[in-house]
Amino acid sequence: PCEYACPANIPTHKRFNLLREGRTEEALRLVLDYSPFPGSVCGHVCPNPCMEACTRGKRIDLPVQIGALGRESAALRADAPAAASGKKVAVIGSGAAGLSAAWQLARRGHSVTVYEADRVIGGKMEQVIPRERLDHAVLEAEIARIASLGVTFVTSCPVDEKKFEALRRENDAVIVAVGGTKARVFPWAGKERVVPGIDYLKAVNRGEHPATGKNVIVIGCGNAGMDVAAGAYAEGAGHVTCIDVQKPAAFDGEIAHIESLGGTLVWPFRTQAVTEKGVVDDTGRLIAGDMVIVAVGEEPDISFLPEGAPTFREHWLVPGEDGSVLPGVFAAGDVLRPGLLAS
Repeated sequence: PCEYACPANIPTHKRFNLLREGRTEEALRLVLDYSPFPGSVCGHVCPNPCMEACTRGKRIDLPVQIGALGRESAALRADAPAAASGKKVAVIGSGAAGLSAAWQLARRGHSVTVYEADRVIGGKMEQVIPRERLDHAVLEAEIARIASLGVTFVTSCPVDEKKFEALRRENDAVIVAVGGTKARVFPWAGKERVVPGIDYLKAVNRGEHPATGKNVIVIGCGNAGMDVAAGAYAEGAGHVTCIDVQKPAAFDGEIAHIESLGGTLVWPFRTQAVTEKGVVDDTGRLIAGDMVIVAVGEEPDISFLPEGAPTFREHWLVPGEDGSVLPGVFAAGDVLRPGLLAS
C-alpha cells in the first residue's frame, strides 16, 4: 500500500525489510533508484501519503516514519554511473522533474545538460518553498549529488523557439520539464491590483524583502497559499486572511501552522472584485486588506514549442504512450499536470 500511494512508487516495505536484516546501507541507497531527493522531498516537503496508507499504522501502532528515513539518505554519495552511452540529452527546467530526469539519465551513462531560465538551480524547491519548510543545506547537498554524476547546469538561459530547435539538433533527446511558472489570475474586476504568489515567494527566498502589507489577503487555501501566508508573516504582515471558493486543500499541518501565526481561513468565498479596500465576493461581502496575493496554481509556459505538440487547454502537454510529445522530445512533471514534488 505504501508503494502504491507514493507519487514516486518508492518501495518503502523493501527499505524496512533491509533495515530489519541489518543491511542499512542498502536500505538507505534503495531510494536513490527512485528519486534524487529523499531528504528534500521525502524528508521535508512531501505530505507522505505512504504513511497514510501504511497498514502498520492502521492495524498495529504507528505508520513507518518515512521522513526521518529520507533525511538519513540525504548525505549519501552517488554511485558511479554506468559506462558512457555516447548519447546526449538536454533537459529544459531544473525543478524536481527536470533534476529527477537528469539524475536517472546520468546514472545510465548519458551526457546530460540542464538548461534553466533563472539564475539558480532547483525550481520551486529553491525559489518558492519557504526555507522553514525545506532545509536549504539538504537541498544544496542533493543537487550537488546530481552534479557529481557529471550533469552540467546552464543557468540564466531561457529557451525560446530558436534555442529549442538548436537543442533538438544538438541532442539525441530533449526533456521538457519547465513546470508551472506563470501564476493563474482570473478575470476579476481589479485584477491588476493582485500580486502573483509565485513571484512574491521568489522575492522572499532571494532575500529581497518585498513590500508587504500589514493586512494581507491570500486568494487560495492550498499549500501554495499557506506558503504565501507564511512568507507574508515572515516579511512583517500583521494579519493574513486566506480565502477560497472551496474547502481548503492544504495539508492539515500547513493550515495549523498558519493558524498558529494568527492567520485565518475563510471559505466558501467567491471572489468577484479586488478593490483598494480589499476583496469583495459575489454577495457584496468585503474582506478588508491592503495587499492581495493570488495563489491558485500556476501554468507552464510552453510557447517555445512548435505547432503539433499535443496540449490540454493550451498550457499542459499530453504525451503519447512512450512519453513523447514530439519526435525525440519528452515531457515530465508539472508541464503534464499539477502534482507533488515527485516524478
